[in-house]
Amino acid sequence: MSPLEFFLVAAAVLGTVFAGIALLLFVASRGTEGEARERIILALKDLLVGLLETAGLTLVQVLKLVSPPWGRPTEVVPLEQPPVEPGSAELSPAELPASNDQIPPPGSA
Repeated sequence: MSPLEFFLVAAAVLGTVFAGIALLLFVASRGTEGEARERIILALKDLLVGLLETAGLTLVQVLKLVSPPWGRPTEVVPLEQPPVEPGSAELSPAELPASNDQIPPPGSA
């Protein structure tokens, strides 16, 4: 993870925490005691969901970084093909028929 990605993730987590604290203080200052408790519980739930979403993104990034190398795709190495000798059974593009109708049936040649 690059330093910029780390900083952005840390800023997102801290921003979510501070927004949650501000929301809790705002909710607690309004309404009666019973309503305030209900609102605080809902605000805590929203804060927890926000933190889990942010942490989930962070967890995915961390798992990508620490995943074992055998789980990652490797460099594609082309297979060696034997050279085609002149006079072999392969046809050049000019010799290929334009459609299947022009292919003679087997044994008719």
